Amino acid sequence: MIGDSFNQKYPDEFIDYLSAFLTENRARQFQQVLTYRTSHISILTEYLYDEQNLYAIVRTAECLGVQHIHVLEQQERLKPAKKVSRGSHKWLSIHHHFYTEDCVDELFNSFKKAGYYLAAAEPGQGGYLPENIPLEKPLLLIFGKEHTGLSQKAKEAANYFLQIPIYGLTESYNVSVAAAICLYSIIQRLHNSNIHWQLDDKEKKFLWHKWILKTVRNPELHYKRWLSEKSTQNQ
Repeated sequence: MIGDSFNQKYPDEFIDYLSAFLTENRARQFQQVLTYRTSHISILTEYLYDEQNLYAIVRTAECLGVQHIHVLEQQERLKPAKKVSRGSHKWLSIHHHFYTEDCVDELFNSFKKAGYYLAAAEPGQGGYLPENIPLEKPLLLIFGKEHTGLSQKAKEAANYFLQIPIYGLTESYNVSVAAAICLYSIIQRLHNSNIHWQLDDKEKKFLWHKWILKTVRNPELHYKRWLSEKSTQNQ
């Protein structure tokens, strides 16, 4: 995982205690979802200005098991479009990066150093399709700004270009629709492959803790009670 902003301040022993407050169905659901989560495929969006587009991508990514979304922004952080997101953003690792020349170069280089190949979604570049883009290495899918598309830096950094066939007169798909088409095909291929795309045990544990703290109400109050009970037991 590259740069998850979640900072766990509670000990593992307390998280185990807190997990007892989950319903049986919720705990089972978390465990099942974790088996389908992946960081083998990640997403980066460049300079989107429509929060509905961004959070439509977030919702699709969550439904398909993609855990990490990187948001490169030039202005203020886009707020969640709750009617579009339907709460999906709570379960993902969304990383916000604010534009500077150095930031963009460092960001692309950090992915490459981590072993990711960069796939820039760009129509008319004669690139790969979602059905045949190589998946053996971890893949970062980059989607560009509405109307203007990808930046020159993204194109220069890309290892691959990714395109979707268009049979109509319109020049391109809406960015959130393009992301959905690409992700569905790529994830289906990944699930049917021999590639080890699942999260490792450390990542699963990290998300399990994170989701519990997002689910159980008033974790700070529970923590104080837990510390008090533990202190009493040790007396």
